[in-house]
Amino acid sequence: MKFGKYDAKLYDLTEIDLSKMEELLFHGGVYKLPHYKDLASFDTPQLAVFGNKYGMYTIPTIELIDELKKIIAGRHAVEIGSGVGIIGRELGIKCTDSLCQNIPAVKMHYDLHLQPVIEYGTHVIERDAEWVARKWRPDVILGSWITHKYVDEEISGNFFGPDEEIILDNCKTYIMLGNHKTHGMKPIMKHNPMIIKDFPGYVSRSSYPEDNRVYIWEGRKK
Repeated sequence: MKFGKYDAKLYDLTEIDLSKMEELLFHGGVYKLPHYKDLASFDTPQLAVFGNKYGMYTIPTIELIDELKKIIAGRHAVEIGSGVGIIGRELGIKCTDSLCQNIPAVKMHYDLHLQPVIEYGTHVIERDAEWVARKWRPDVILGSWITHKYVDEEISGNFFGPDEEIILDNCKTYIMLGNHKTHGMKPIMKHNPMIIKDFPGYVSRSSYPEDNRVYIWEGRKK
């Protein structure tokens, strides 16, 4: 079975034990931030299957949130593509998402690919990223594994993804947690973001964790 649109390796569900990981990360059914070192005992297949099961591309840690707070530095910040909404919740910022995986046709697509849809956080506000950028114009826009809007001449992207040029036009800093194998060819890479390898506390569900990167663009908001 293939786990996730971006995962190239195959894992057998019957061979992946998530019990210890779930015991560490959930308390009373609520995700509790672990320390980065606490995830070190879990291998790549476990992280990939956990992320797939719970609709998380980033598996947030205490250290990750602390580092993001340093970059945000008290500025007005909003999370886009929040999904379950853990990152924004822990940062104390608004969490937004288009909630596109609630659309029946999208759910059907995920079913066909044997991939569960996201169970969106109840605190996540239904707003697409372009609306957030244009209407709220926050200083910082943060996203995890954001897939850009598909256009005809491109081979990558998503129909429901945002036009990231609009994001850059309406913020001072755009931060994206991602993976170079997946996001290295994004159209906005032409704007030369700061690319940080081994970002403190960053863990993803990618089958290629060595390619995890955090990208920071300078926006054009005046």
